[in-house]
Amino acid sequence: MSGIASYLLLTLALLGYGVSTGSDALTLDAVTNVPIGTAVRLADISSFNAEAVCILVPYQDRLHSEDAFAARVNDHLAAKGFRADEGHFALVFIGNRSIEVATLSRRRIDTLPMHMISPPAAQMLPEGFTPQSCTSGEVAALAKIKFLDRIYIVFGVVD
Repeated sequence: MSGIASYLLLTLALLGYGVSTGSDALTLDAVTNVPIGTAVRLADISSFNAEAVCILVPYQDRLHSEDAFAARVNDHLAAKGFRADEGHFALVFIGNRSIEVATLSRRRIDTLPMHMISPPAAQMLPEGFTPQSCTSGEVAALAKIKFLDRIYIVFGVVD
């Protein structure tokens, strides 16, 4: 099989199954198994011991901060050739010595970025959950809501 055919088959498989990570930090099953209306700490569903976790929303292929932390993450993303697109969002798990990126397809589950949470959607978030774009690994969480007949994951913290 030619290199192009292999690449196309891999791309189609990844789109169909909804996850293309190259990472074991988070599985699609772990995300889809979060009950609607609840929040779960990523430490409870991820195999990666993260010091910090950030979300990259569709079309966001880098962290927008200019600090050393963001520079380390952005250098890693660039070195791995990470490219954001409309069909995916990613969770970046940052450890002491390594970084893993779990890329999830919006086909099966979408993300509702912090800046796009309307008051009606905010009312659906579980009590004690606060949306964020980056946070420490020990409090990083996903909330799952159903809004306008679509299932969304919101990244943030849970106390």
